[in-house]
Amino acid sequence: MEVGISVNIGKRNCNFEQSPSHYKYGYDAYDVLIAGFEMDDEQYQKQCTNDQYHIGSLQDARRAAYLFLDKSADYLAGNNKAKLKKSANLYKMMLDNMINIIPYEKTSSVFNRSSKPVWNMELRRDLANTLRVNKELERQVQTIVKEILDNWDK
Repeated sequence: MEVGISVNIGKRNCNFEQSPSHYKYGYDAYDVLIAGFEMDDEQYQKQCTNDQYHIGSLQDARRAAYLFLDKSADYLAGNNKAKLKKSANLYKMMLDNMINIIPYEKTSSVFNRSSKPVWNMELRRDLANTLRVNKELERQVQTIVKEILDNWDK
């Protein structure tokens, strides 16, 4: 019964609608970061703070998702196992994409210091392009996980 409740919650989350709230999450959060990274230097310096924190958080979350889903797939069988492994690998790709642009240790200088933007335009363009790719990978994961949940007990 508990698994059934969790599956239903998962299905509801896969039909996610953006909140009208000031805070952005999901795909909208990607768009906010991308728009900030594409600003000219003056706008970026005035309007964008904590980018290192946000990218570091994305890296942390993608790493955690990869590890969790990869290990969880071991408890499944057949198509669901293969699909969950694929989802895990997509999260690993997202992490690798970001780390290739910004190594993890370059995301933490904001802690106990200034949150002033530090990345130049070239690096920000690379990040924006990487986030566009990752946003599409996120959509693929959502589709796969929805398939798993829709066929959970069939």
